[in-house]
Amino acid sequence: MSGYRLIVFDMDGTIISGLNSWQILHRHFNVENLTNLRDYLDGKIDYNEFMRRDIKLWQPPPHIDEIKKVLSDYELQPHAQYVTKILREKELEICIVSAGIDIRAQHLGNKLGINCTVANGLETDQNGFLTGEGILRVELLEKDKALEKVARSHGFKLEECIAVGDSRFDKSFLLAAGLGVAYKASEELVKVADMVVNDLREILQIFEK
Repeated sequence: MSGYRLIVFDMDGTIISGLNSWQILHRHFNVENLTNLRDYLDGKIDYNEFMRRDIKLWQPPPHIDEIKKVLSDYELQPHAQYVTKILREKELEICIVSAGIDIRAQHLGNKLGINCTVANGLETDQNGFLTGEGILRVELLEKDKALEKVARSHGFKLEECIAVGDSRFDKSFLLAAGLGVAYKASEELVKVADMVVNDLREILQIFEK
């Protein structure tokens, strides 16, 4: 029997298919953020500034209700609902950790019965309009730190945790966990993964006697 007690999933591309939260909003507002992303990855700006620049692309400043409507429309990866149901039945703690937006993570958590979600927020004014500031909880290149906080909050050691991700930005996330699982991943992520799956149901093999 597996000794793992906590399984932490990335959100966009892992449990949800298609574009990530930020890309969905950029498409909705008909803008692109390639320069901002390049500056962040090149170390020219920090993640707070990266979020700030992205949010300020959405003009005029939208109301949070518009954001909620856009982010609540998504498609689950095949078998995501089934797999999370079985994991709950096996009494594993399940969490979603994402550098995406908390509105989508919470909506997804409610749909799948996952109470633990950690993702970035959007600051609003007293009338519900975006101020242009983000609320940083998960940095894109440092998801390992978010994993450590989640594990600590549950009283688990990192070696008791499984991390599941899909992109090159999940490398530190997978490396920090006791078991790193790459799902439909790029070669870059596959190189650091302990397990590679192309179907989420394969994760259940970990818990078979």
